[in-house]
Amino acid sequence: MGLIHTFMPIESHSIKISDNLQFGCIQGNTGAVLERTTMQDNVSGDSLEYDTESSKVFKRPNRLILYKGTLDTEQSWSNVGDIETADIERMNTLNSSNAIKTTSGYTESSVSDAITNKKFTFSYEYSQTYNTLSERPYLYALAVDHALMRAAVDDTRILCILTDGVSYDANVLDIPVGETKTISQQGTENYVFFSKAASIGSSNITEATVKKLTSASVAVKNESTEVNRIVVVSK
Repeated sequence: MGLIHTFMPIESHSIKISDNLQFGCIQGNTGAVLERTTMQDNVSGDSLEYDTESSKVFKRPNRLILYKGTLDTEQSWSNVGDIETADIERMNTLNSSNAIKTTSGYTESSVSDAITNKKFTFSYEYSQTYNTLSERPYLYALAVDHALMRAAVDDTRILCILTDGVSYDANVLDIPVGETKTISQQGTENYVFFSKAASIGSSNITEATVKKLTSASVAVKNESTEVNRIVVVSK
């Protein structure tokens, strides 16, 4: 079946920086899915980075970051023994420091339920999550053919960071309503995605805007009425 994609692009929020870097936003109502049915359907599916302790765990090459709504996710396998308890425990260890796991809107399968059902699931509701600039969510996944993300509520939105042959890091920071936080350069080339309206000094920034970060650091104020998810993309 390959890839199934029923989210819709938000054309006005599509930003091309270069042939190597693009930002795109997609929106889906309840039931919309991003789904793959083979490992090769991953971005760079022929050159994935596998964990050194478990060959059934890999580093997700796609850079998909929720900035509105709720996502249900699923990683499933067909046969008993395809995934073992140790594989899930290893994935959980690698993802243990991610802040989404500490929020009230996050749930995940127990290891025993995942093994019994041949399916590991987690759900995450967008909320104030990243109080400091942190690595992108759920960096590691199970190396199974079938995986999906499904919108659990209407108007769920995801930032898609598209790269071509260049390794960019993506770090995330949430700014509460009316508050100001400082973001700093993370590499030699840095771009900042603002999910909501913001300001830097006297300059106003509209939602779903990307700015190049040329200063060592800047103070960003959330000018919207919702949590403002900031994503710093750098190399």
